[in-house]
Amino acid sequence: MKYLGHEIIGKDMDNGKFVVINPNITCGKCYSCLNGYENLCSKEKAIGTNVNSGFQGWLQVPSTNLEYIEKPDLKYIFTDPLAVVLHGMSMIKISSNYKVIVLGNGSIAIVWRLNLLGIKPDVMCRSGIWNNKELTISNLYKLTEKVSPNYYDIAFECIGFKQSETIKKSLGMIRPKGEFICFGVFPEDYSPTLKVRRLFEKEITILGVRSFTKKDFKYAKNILDLHGSKLISRLCISVVSGENINAIMNDIENRNIDKVIVRMRR
Repeated sequence: MKYLGHEIIGKDMDNGKFVVINPNITCGKCYSCLNGYENLCSKEKAIGTNVNSGFQGWLQVPSTNLEYIEKPDLKYIFTDPLAVVLHGMSMIKISSNYKVIVLGNGSIAIVWRLNLLGIKPDVMCRSGIWNNKELTISNLYKLTEKVSPNYYDIAFECIGFKQSETIKKSLGMIRPKGEFICFGVFPEDYSPTLKVRRLFEKEITILGVRSFTKKDFKYAKNILDLHGSKLISRLCISVVSGENINAIMNDIENRNIDKVIVRMRR
């Protein structure tokens, strides 16, 4: 059995200090690791995927995967998703006057970061519901709605899986010279049907974002040091005991809750 839970705050038992854990364990020796993009490590192991994780209650991880924090503040649970966003945004140039749309329910960290950059994006999601009133957006759409073609400079895709319609719709939304950033994780055997000519006609750039580097993770932690409390205050968060499985499952299914945090005790 594999234990889940990859966004982890804990305590370093060697020195008693609190830590937030980078879940990506890399080899440090392959071509990608030696050239500064260890997020593409050919031998990477991911806590919570192929290595036991937070629900186990204790972990052995390399010291290089630890970022020390003053106290176990809930804001540091967002270090992992924020690091992914920072990594993706480091791949593009973005300006406060850009027209931006975020597709998918997994958009909180992206919208928050865009707001810090002075951007109020449009959001498109399955439900057409946006509970985070303090995170500022311009327009809200359901995935089934039509939007203006050739309108956006950047589209952030946070859905993944079999969402070929979303990809095709995004390519129609984007202006010439625009960019399409894929955060969503697609199945290995998924082959979407695309009108590739649109890439030729509009010179659109498609970028895939795979996790983050140690540098991104540290940067995310530093941003949360300064601004994380504001993020937490804007979200509906439930903290549940690890022993109460029913409460965990109920909160996960509750659409009004943005994040479920499980408190483990040993």
